[in-house]
Amino acid sequence: MINIAIVSGSHRESGNSHRVVEHICALAEKFKETFQIHPIDISAVPLWDEGKWGNKDLSDKWEFWQPISHALQNCDALIVVSPEYGGMASPMISNFLLLVNSEEVGHKPALLVSVSTGRGGSYPVAQLRAFSSKNNHLCWIPDHVIVRDVESYLKDVNEGKESYTSKMLSYSIRILLDYANALIYVRQKGNVDYKQFPYGM
Repeated sequence: MINIAIVSGSHRESGNSHRVVEHICALAEKFKETFQIHPIDISAVPLWDEGKWGNKDLSDKWEFWQPISHALQNCDALIVVSPEYGGMASPMISNFLLLVNSEEVGHKPALLVSVSTGRGGSYPVAQLRAFSSKNNHLCWIPDHVIVRDVESYLKDVNEGKESYTSKMLSYSIRILLDYANALIYVRQKGNVDYKQFPYGM
């Protein structure tokens, strides 16, 4: 059974990105024979500081991270949902991807889902693809999904209407599952060496 972790980067309790996560979890019911999807709440994760790397004076707060780390280590793939804030990925998602390490997400495939209330959404994709995986070795799959006009999209979904975006989302989940199965082999092959090469160039 493949385990997929999903995180929302919305800073709002009732943000549309959270609703998109719920929608994706509902879509995943179609594939429940093949994989399980596990939402991870990152809304209370602290901003990075040296406590995450062992500074004893700052380490107490990072006990909070342990269950998240455990869940990530036990997953085979990720779905990352980021709203677009001012043409950027949300600070919460950027902080999350700064915190995760190779033991948690290295050589695991991830599907990027960007959410926009209008016709935007491309900038978080470009930002995260370029600047979020050098040291944690997360593998963004080639496909991504941009949920534009998200409120209209979710209204249509609730009314049972299909769209290119909904079809693309279902397709991308299937592709993510294929990558998850393939990259298990990569991680188990024995060539990954985080001791000698812990960071990218």
